[in-house]
Amino acid sequence: MTSAAHHLHRPWLGSAPRAGLPHRALLARRALRVAALYAAAVACLVAGAALLVLTVGGIDTHGRVPHPAPLPVPTGWSVSGG
Repeated sequence: MTSAAHHLHRPWLGSAPRAGLPHRALLARRALRVAALYAAAVACLVAGAALLVLTVGGIDTHGRVPHPAPLPVPTGWSVSGG
């Protein structure tokens, strides 16, 4: 195990530059990706709602409802099961 003294910052020793991006840059990149995902999800919801409104708005509710043709009268054969 290491002691707390190993974790102390000692500026007089100098340190090698850290490889990769700083932690804040990584968090900013992650936040940008999450924001893009949220924006895409909201855009899909808005597009779906607009499509639903256009579909429901195009239904003609004031026209005459067509009635189907009446069924033929059953014959003796169909009534008797023959």
